[in-house]
Amino acid sequence: MTSRPSPDGIAQLQFAAAALKPYEPPRRKRRWPRWLTAKRLALILVADLVIATIGWHYLTRPHAGAVASALEQTASDAGHGRWQNVYNDLCRDDRAQFSETDLATAGRAALLQLGGGLRGVTVRSVRNVSQALGPLDIPNAAQASGLLEPLIGAPSPYTVTLVRELGGWHVCLSAGGYSAQAMGVSQPLGGNFTP
Repeated sequence: MTSRPSPDGIAQLQFAAAALKPYEPPRRKRRWPRWLTAKRLALILVADLVIATIGWHYLTRPHAGAVASALEQTASDAGHGRWQNVYNDLCRDDRAQFSETDLATAGRAALLQLGGGLRGVTVRSVRNVSQALGPLDIPNAAQASGLLEPLIGAPSPYTVTLVRELGGWHVCLSAGGYSAQAMGVSQPLGGNFTP
């Protein structure tokens, strides 16, 4: 024989069930702030890409003033016989190819050939030179052109390649792309550099 719940027991169960909260599924915690919606996130990402592109363009293009300043400093050091400074102003590849003593010997001979010494250089133009690194062309070099001003004689045209390394712009003869009419030197741009 089965017994049925009493009407009094049914009323007590209904009263107890009414006091309980209804079932709510657990809330998922948000991983980002409430104000960061999908549209705002997309706008932030687009703005970041635009700013990064502008920054990349600014950081990778040669600045004519910095190139000219580096070249003028190197020429001044050479004109005053400060060969250690000239050696430090060369690119890493050039410093690996010859010593400071070799540079000083060759530099003195070149200055005598030029006209007894070097008063300075005039930078008239700077143009970008790209270096191929895989599928990318990185504009990390520049060619400067202008006039060599010897102590004796008339100024003569020159062209030289400078490469940007961690310490700034450095004269780089191993890259090629240099000439000096007064010294009868002309070396085309070589390696993986393109104008």
